[in-house]
Amino acid sequence: MFWTRFDRTVHSVVFRLTARYALVFSLGAIALFGLAYRLLETGLKSEEREGIAAKLVELAGEYRDGGLQAVARDVALSTDRDEVPAFAVRVADSENRTLFASALPSWRGFEPRVLERTTPPEGGWLELEEAGDGRVLEVAAVRLPDGSFLEVGRVSPLLDRALERFREVAGVTAIPLVFMAVGAGWFLACRALEPVRQLSTALDRIVPGDGGARIPRPGTADEIDALVERVNRLLGRIETLVAGMRESLDNVAHDLRTPLTRLRGVAEVALTSGKDPEELREALADCLEETQRIDAMLRAIFDLSEAETGAMALHRAPCGVRGACEDVAELYRVVAEDRRVSLTVSVDEGLTVWADPVRLRQVIANLVDNAVKYTPEGGWVRVRANEENGRVVVRVEDSGPGIPEKEQLRVWERLYRADTSRSQRGLGLGLSLVRALVEAHGGEVGVRSSPGQGSVFWFCLLPADETWGAEAINPAAIKTRKRPQGRGAGEKKPGGSA
Repeated sequence: MFWTRFDRTVHSVVFRLTARYALVFSLGAIALFGLAYRLLETGLKSEEREGIAAKLVELAGEYRDGGLQAVARDVALSTDRDEVPAFAVRVADSENRTLFASALPSWRGFEPRVLERTTPPEGGWLELEEAGDGRVLEVAAVRLPDGSFLEVGRVSPLLDRALERFREVAGVTAIPLVFMAVGAGWFLACRALEPVRQLSTALDRIVPGDGGARIPRPGTADEIDALVERVNRLLGRIETLVAGMRESLDNVAHDLRTPLTRLRGVAEVALTSGKDPEELREALADCLEETQRIDAMLRAIFDLSEAETGAMALHRAPCGVRGACEDVAELYRVVAEDRRVSLTVSVDEGLTVWADPVRLRQVIANLVDNAVKYTPEGGWVRVRANEENGRVVVRVEDSGPGIPEKEQLRVWERLYRADTSRSQRGLGLGLSLVRALVEAHGGEVGVRSSPGQGSVFWFCLLPADETWGAEAINPAAIKTRKRPQGRGAGEKKPGGSA
């Protein structure tokens, strides 16, 4: 159990992020300490050399004024004052033989004969390292007017102690800094991956069937927040599709029971009633009619589900409203004449909408089919279209029996059929499909009716213009477009009056 958990931790993203963060932080800390050490060493050494150079200038002046005795006297006075750190002074002739050398602790380990074998660093610096101790003697030299050399040097214990102290502090703080880096990396990694864990938890809830699970947004307005928003939209989309699929399957299972039972009954009667060819032919015709009804029902339910869930592919293009209405009217004119119903079309010229031509004709056909079907003999059906408040409104009016007010909202529901329409053959899906298709195009539907005074079914879509050509392929863009102003709060929607 322990090794399994350890292995899972080692291979986790949090562990990898923490290790990389700690590594980067440690390398950065090492580079920072190295840079600080170098700057400190350079600064202290520069300050030390400035002191040596000042002493060299001072002693050179005294040599010019009083000779070697003046230099020796100055060194003796400096020793008596116990200056710390004292300067080491050496005077050599032109052949670099020692004429004078101060016997000070600074010279310990650096005997004059060592300097005699080294060319005086006239105008430069000479660094001599003491064997075994690691101390460094900084020496500066200048040629005097008589050709001899004056050398001044010093071993600064302050410089060595400061650098050593810095190294000790760096070594002591290195380990706590590494632990701090690991802790901070672990905390930041866990904090950054919290939305990912919430996503995993939400998905674990969705798999058993909780389709409404969502991930809390961190509200940080960063990439993680945008990812959570997109995943939540995806989950909402999946929930909508699954709900539509479940509802479609429920409707199919419910609505197929009656036609399938009728189909089976017709077949059983045909098999048991005898061998009369005419009866068998009639039974086959009934079976064919039922299968066509089942096929129409399935296609309508699937189209309705696709439209409601947004999965339907709409091929939008500028579509002429007048041509679509006349095509549908021509299709139903024969049926209307058989029922002695007058069917007329009145559409303003030049009206175009961004719509799928096939689906637009399907919407108009469903409305006209209902109007012709429920209008009694001698009645009339009118298809009208015009532009109102920046939208194209299509109305299908009839002189039928009308719809009670309490049922006007329910006529758009799936499989709902009013009491006055139960005598007519139908699936109860036409108006539901009309509403779903129009809303998929970003439009609206409505009805105005009174018992005994006919009905007016209307829908409105956005007109086709140059500004909407690029957005026609995007239903969300059409739905979010700002609607034209001009209809007041108390003004009726299109279709509110005949």
